[in-house]
Amino acid sequence: MEVDTEDDLKQAFKEQAREALRDYKIAVVNIVATFDLTTKIDLKDLVLKARNVEYNPRRFHGAVMRHREPKATTIIFASGKVVAVGLKEEAELERVAQKVESIVRKIGFEEAAARWITIQNITATGSAPHKVRLEGLLQGHARFCSFEPELFPALYYRMLEPKMCFMVFVSGKVVVCGAKTIEDIWEGFEKLQPVLLQFKLRDRRIDI
Repeated sequence: MEVDTEDDLKQAFKEQAREALRDYKIAVVNIVATFDLTTKIDLKDLVLKARNVEYNPRRFHGAVMRHREPKATTIIFASGKVVAVGLKEEAELERVAQKVESIVRKIGFEEAAARWITIQNITATGSAPHKVRLEGLLQGHARFCSFEPELFPALYYRMLEPKMCFMVFVSGKVVVCGAKTIEDIWEGFEKLQPVLLQFKLRDRRIDI
């Protein structure tokens, strides 16, 4: 029972933290993943026999396959390696990999089997419900930050655990990349929230 109680407390704290992030409107915008079909693919044959496939070896050495459901794009290489982009949910990745496997098997590559599915990067966005003093954040967390406003308006905040990078704008908008799981995205925002709140940009105007 003690374990159950401890787990219940952890879950309650997690839900409380997620509720506090509701105003951030966190959304996953892109998942990049890789997998391997474990056999070589004749891309010229692929583009002739499969639908929604583009292949121009003079421009790029991979064949581009577009999927409607779930909406995604896969880039297939002759080695059998595949890169998937444009996904919004982790669960969609398995479906896309199975679709690609099914298509290439049907057109003659019967040994194809989607293996070693790995998420390489997740990009997400969010927005703090307040503006942020980027100069103050840079001074207070110099070890983790870099900021060159003359080159780019966002401050880069590099989180070590979970490992990812946040781009923080003075407006409060946040873009995160480098995460490996959606759970990491939430954990990263949970850790970033009190930091941004500490450097909240307050309106100094006086009402007359």
